[in-house]
Amino acid sequence: GLNLPPVAAEQIGDGLPYAPINFPEQGDVWGWKTGKRLQPNGFFHDRYLYLPKRLRSGSNSKDQHTFRSKLSVERYIKSTFPDANVDAFFASFTWRIPAVAEGFFLSSRSHFS
Repeated sequence: GLNLPPVAAEQIGDGLPYAPINFPEQGDVWGWKTGKRLQPNGFFHDRYLYLPKRLRSGSNSKDQHTFRSKLSVERYIKSTFPDANVDAFFASFTWRIPAVAEGFFLSSRSHFS
């Protein structure tokens, strides 16, 4: 599978592996952001997807180009690009973002005490 680099909380990035590229047009790059809350499995509970810059121009409101859930992304794509293959869109990037293990160094050092 993909080698997914772990990410810290409240990080922002562009494109793969955590956001799509070349959708709906070649050269379009989506953005991503991690939240603060983690799931027990070490992945972020909160993660956000941002529209490519080209598609943001229509709205000044940040909320209109920030998606907080897969469902909200899916609704946007189905309403804005009715001919798009939603499954292929989600298959093109990784929705789940692994978190950097904050306490790793602390716990590994305790062996020597």
